[in-house]
Amino acid sequence: MRPSSFQSARVVGEIPNPKSQIPNKLQAPSSKLQTAPGGAATPVQRREIGGGLGFRIWNLFGIWVLGFGICFQLTGCAGYKLGPTNGLEAGARTIQIHPPVNKTFEPRLAVALNQQLRKQLQRDGTYKLETHGEGDVVVTTTILRYEKTGESFQPRDTLTARDYRVVIRAHVTAYDRVSGKNLVDREFRGRTSVRPGSDQSSAELQALPLLAEDLARNITSALVDGEW
Repeated sequence: MRPSSFQSARVVGEIPNPKSQIPNKLQAPSSKLQTAPGGAATPVQRREIGGGLGFRIWNLFGIWVLGFGICFQLTGCAGYKLGPTNGLEAGARTIQIHPPVNKTFEPRLAVALNQQLRKQLQRDGTYKLETHGEGDVVVTTTILRYEKTGESFQPRDTLTARDYRVVIRAHVTAYDRVSGKNLVDREFRGRTSVRPGSDQSSAELQALPLLAEDLARNITSALVDGEW
């Protein structure tokens, strides 16, 4: 009987293995890995598959939107061209601007138009502005009319204008000095709105740069885009 008691003492005295008592928390429950009868996916598996499929669909949608945006910008800018639009190299030809001849009763129009026309041509850059000698293109401007008409009227006085539409008309000729060909020979118009308030003269004076700028922009567009 001693050997049996000795063996019992030995078994009782053994130190259990710690690893055998630690549950494996990383192991997924067996219910998630099993399939339903007939080989169908379990609810857990269906959620996992659906989530992955939705993520892939959103990725494809994002790629499609990005590609569409890139194509839209490329096609939208396809017709845009930097620099001159008439086929000339920027600054390859010079242009000479004669001081405008003023035939109106507004003496400050000629100075304002001369400044704005030079400014617009320099900003465009198609022609190089010739300030000392003769240019390849010579421009002559004659201011013909300075018109002012009522645009809106006082609510209780239909004879008193509250806002005025001011229009300036000028005839412009431009010719190639070498070939003698006429490039521009027609009338242009510039316009702006004025609210005189209590001092109509000051309001019209302040509107002169805007009026001359609009006319100069129209003339410059014809010169550089070849609207002849």
